[in-house]
Amino acid sequence: MVKKIDFDQLSSQSPLYVPPEIIERIINELKDDKSSLGRCSLVCRSWIFHTRHRLFHEVGFREPVYGLFNNEAQFGRLSRFIELCSNHHSTIPAAGIRVFELNQAQPAKPLIEAFQWLSTPINGDTNTNVTMADHIFWNLQHLKLKNTNSMNFDLLINHILQLQVFSKIGHLTMTSCHFKFQSISEDFTIDFPRTFRHLDISPVTGPSVWRSFPLSTLRTYSGFRELSIPLTSRTMSELEYILTRGAAAAIGSIKRCTIRIPGPRQALASANFQSLVKSLIINARIPEIVVEGSIFGVDKFMEWIYAEEAMGKPCHSQVTEIALNKVRNMSDGWLPETPILPRMDTVWATHPFFRSLKEIRADLVLSMGSIPGPRNIPRSPEENPAMKLQAEKFHELLPNCSDCGLLRPMVTIEGLGKF
Repeated sequence: MVKKIDFDQLSSQSPLYVPPEIIERIINELKDDKSSLGRCSLVCRSWIFHTRHRLFHEVGFREPVYGLFNNEAQFGRLSRFIELCSNHHSTIPAAGIRVFELNQAQPAKPLIEAFQWLSTPINGDTNTNVTMADHIFWNLQHLKLKNTNSMNFDLLINHILQLQVFSKIGHLTMTSCHFKFQSISEDFTIDFPRTFRHLDISPVTGPSVWRSFPLSTLRTYSGFRELSIPLTSRTMSELEYILTRGAAAAIGSIKRCTIRIPGPRQALASANFQSLVKSLIINARIPEIVVEGSIFGVDKFMEWIYAEEAMGKPCHSQVTEIALNKVRNMSDGWLPETPILPRMDTVWATHPFFRSLKEIRADLVLSMGSIPGPRNIPRSPEENPAMKLQAEKFHELLPNCSDCGLLRPMVTIEGLGKF
């Protein structure tokens, strides 16, 4: 039994928050005692207002299903979610879902059916303009699409834009989305919601590298504040136009841009790539620019800087952050790309190009096989010597940036996440 629960920093101004794990534990302990469970329900009613918003802050359809009592409400199937929300006594709509994620590697038919269901009138009443989407997603702010394959993008966008509730979306994230178009012309445009401010696109993995999303549709939209777009041979020219001559760039509305550099298997044409870097970073009026990629990718990005330096042409950019992905330290030592870091360290700390640099983030990947001892691994560098050593080695490879206070390494234990 749970005998005592401590809550810190409680006050009349702070709502009582009970972790979902505690509620689950209490219910499990009392599941065979109907009398006690009934009395406990009176207390649970006082908790539900505070816990419901945390449980249903983000709803995601993903595989596998890890359970309901987690940091976010996770449902394995769209049909089950529809069934729950259609119930008159459901408390899900009142939760004010803010993040809705569709993560499905299967054909897109269930997704299209879901949007069709969302557009139906509430309770089947055709005399009202209130749809199921208005009822469930009245507080929606962020829509995520992930691992969607063979989707007719025109149809999906139409379903989204036809729903009044989606006109309030401010953030759209698309990760590994293969889109298939029936007909796309050069003047094809998307009428993004007026509140739309953030667009985050992650590249498609595999041989078909980001060939489908029509970046040209972003040329005329002026409301963007933050953009995250993968850089490939197919997207370079459009990205340059959007960030230097597009409607949002013309009025200076873009405040932050993340450029995702591809890996070594996706080589970029040197001349076009250098032209993009030059026009984007020197001419664009974007206060914050983030360069993200592997050690190899970021080094390719810096080749142009090395060349300019050799020609005696110092320049200044708005690059404020460098993000290094998956810096691995396997049991046999650092990867071959790691010796590149000392050269980067000197340039980042001293070159005028990086005068605005404020932070260097690095995702340091630690394999399970390199961690000695039992598998009940402490999840902080202070408690885990292997994690601490990983971070210390990284600081040693970048001494100049370390002395400047630019480094922020994050250790990822494969299978457990970041710490």
